Amino acid sequence: MEMSWRLEISHSSPPPYNNVADNAALVGNIADFLLGGKRIQTLATFPYVFSQASLQVFPTSEVKMTAEIIAALSRLQASLNTINMSVQISQKEPKNGDMLILGTFTPSDDLSPFIENFGLVIEETGDYVEVPGFGEVGKYGNGILLFESGRNGNTLVLLSDTMENMIYLLDTVSSGSLSGCVLQDNIGVCSVGYGGDYSDDTTDETTTDEAATEEPAAEEEGTAEATPTPGG
Repeated sequence: MEMSWRLEISHSSPPPYNNVADNAALVGNIADFLLGGKRIQTLATFPYVFSQASLQVFPTSEVKMTAEIIAALSRLQASLNTINMSVQISQKEPKNGDMLILGTFTPSDDLSPFIENFGLVIEETGDYVEVPGFGEVGKYGNGILLFESGRNGNTLVLLSDTMENMIYLLDTVSSGSLSGCVLQDNIGVCSVGYGGDYSDDTTDETTTDEAATEEPAAEEEGTAEATPTPGG
């Protein structure tokens, strides 16, 4: 006697939970976010802080276009070219679009509009800059990044004490990584050089050095007086 087996597959679907309570609205909101949501750009999203095809670089009045700065900008241009962004040097203050502002810790009229919203306290004299969220930050060997996202473009400000450290800061941006920086909100502090000596009292050290220099001379003079002449 032959026995046959028949496997029946049910095509029934699970209950439509997407229609329960507010689940339909939730699913719709998630879909809208994934398909049309705009990503908020901050320093934490670096290097994806620019959204346009061209970056305007504006050196403020305290930044001189030396051969070294030009070389650093060429490295930045080569880096941005890999993501199809061009670099345009602007001699006047840009009004909109993506901008890279180069400035120093010396206050200037053309720099002020780009940093006034961040609450920095920069004095011409003194060794520190008052930075919100960081306190007093040494001018020497440090660079500061300020980022502001706007409707008509994003702005990244680079500040340093010297042109040498500005080169280091530009190369940090060109590298595509801020691993040497501490970031808080839209402000970053980057170590780009050496801090130097913040002590103003060098009197003791100078006196000691002068004494050390004079003593051997006295010994030599005394030795010369004690040396007999050939006729003696």
